[in-house]
Amino acid sequence: MTETMRAAILKDVAHFEVEQVPKPQITEPDEVLIKVLVCSICGTDVSVSGTMAYGSKDLHGEILGHELVGEIVETGSAVTGLRVGQRVVVNPNSYCCKCPSCRAGYRNHCENMKLMGLTVAGGFAEYVKTKEFLAFPISQDVPLNHAAFAEPLSCAMNGFSRLNITPGDTCVVFGCGPIGLLFAQLARA
Repeated sequence: MTETMRAAILKDVAHFEVEQVPKPQITEPDEVLIKVLVCSICGTDVSVSGTMAYGSKDLHGEILGHELVGEIVETGSAVTGLRVGQRVVVNPNSYCCKCPSCRAGYRNHCENMKLMGLTVAGGFAEYVKTKEFLAFPISQDVPLNHAAFAEPLSCAMNGFSRLNITPGDTCVVFGCGPIGLLFAQLARA
């Protein structure tokens, strides 16, 4: 009998229903199974739930969510850097490391990219699975609601690293949503 879990399933425009669905199973030796402790709602989740699509993909019946904090509950046989009980944050963009773009160092252009919560099941569920190299250990002392900002903060830091702001410069942030506020904090720091 297949184990099940609860998940918020996108049923219609901005309408989710909690259902019992099959619990993810580790199928590859480099995968980890994560119990989701917190999953925040991203602007992308709001946007795609309003259109019911991601590009040409119909999102009816999908599990969204990718800004998550969880605890490792199972590891594949080849996992060596993570252990059961460890708290992690997740890079939701899984690249193959094999295609020409990945081999050239352009993983953001991976020809086989899998996006948690868009092209594969996401964090609006009790469990998710991912590759070991996409899960990053964090201290048990970090509050869960703070740790959930790891993914959006990494996006802001990536953009910020491309700016040439030096101490004493003046900068303006247009838009004070979560990412804009993170940019303002980075500029202030």
